[in-house]
Amino acid sequence: MKIGIFTPYSLNPIHPRLNSLKDVLNKTKDTFSFLQYPKAGNNLWHKLNWLFLGYFDIGAIIKARKALNKLDIVYIQDLSYLPIVIFAKRRGMKVIYETLDNNVCLRFYLLERHWYGFRYFAFISYLFKIIERCLAEKFADEIIVNSRALKEYFRGHAKLIYYTSPLENIVRYNNPMNPPAFLYLGAFTIDKGAAEILDLCGRYNNMLYILGEIKDKILFTEAMQCSFVVLIHKLSPIDLREQINQLLNKYYLIGLSLIHPTNYSYKTQEANKEIDYLACGIPLIGNYRQPTAEKILNGCGVFFNRREQIDRLLNEPEFKSTISSQAKEYYFKHYSQAIFSRRLSSVLKSQTK
Repeated sequence: MKIGIFTPYSLNPIHPRLNSLKDVLNKTKDTFSFLQYPKAGNNLWHKLNWLFLGYFDIGAIIKARKALNKLDIVYIQDLSYLPIVIFAKRRGMKVIYETLDNNVCLRFYLLERHWYGFRYFAFISYLFKIIERCLAEKFADEIIVNSRALKEYFRGHAKLIYYTSPLENIVRYNNPMNPPAFLYLGAFTIDKGAAEILDLCGRYNNMLYILGEIKDKILFTEAMQCSFVVLIHKLSPIDLREQINQLLNKYYLIGLSLIHPTNYSYKTQEANKEIDYLACGIPLIGNYRQPTAEKILNGCGVFFNRREQIDRLLNEPEFKSTISSQAKEYYFKHYSQAIFSRRLSSVLKSQTK
């Protein structure tokens, strides 16, 4: 079978979800390709996108129609590409829609941040929820999500396939006898708890390694003025594994996740960074956001405001060893590559509607 994966996610470096898909598909006899259409600049397509408030990438959707004729399975990622399902289904193809965030809520939150007046038009979010659900449920043979909240959002019509970490087979052990250091993976932003993280790491005077990017210029300047911060820019999965291996050779790593529940997506979605931490036996310091708190309550970390627990995580080798083992065990129970592969293969082999 020929599978076309229509995605707006990064191909260089490859997005972790795409990398996991590639690993699974490489083990099959199917041929596959990633199909991506860079967002239009200041032209007609760009203006048409704004007719839909940026929820859909009209230029990509129109261009994608030409690629459909040569495919057996159309795999569409992200709300911005969702209307492709209409054209694909009308041509009799198997259609899979995957969404990794509650993008309707997330997009409306971004609109509110840029234009204050949008908060008086909450019906827009409600309207696009209806559109997403109707298109996905009517035209897609399968819907894939990566959180229980999204499974509930699609009213039981979706298959839950959690993110799986490219760090699962990392060689190094998170040695509790090594000196502690803090680790942050991904985009370092105010909404993701950057201010609280800098404050926490400053109080404990341990190194903070940020493996990601800081786009906010003010935040970048503030972080770079901290003597304990080391920033290593966005890495490919292979480079990320190597970098963390090097860090584990020197430190006992503690992951940080303090995402603000500023919108429904941030409040309920699984955070890839948390799953990456657990895959390496790296316990996390987190807040009370539901998916984060659930991992902590299952013995995978401690809450950011429990100083006595943080002190134990920094100083007690036996506690560090236990919590690292629990983190890794929890990962393999819920997020392993074997589980991801089995569930994705089942979706690909399932019959069309």
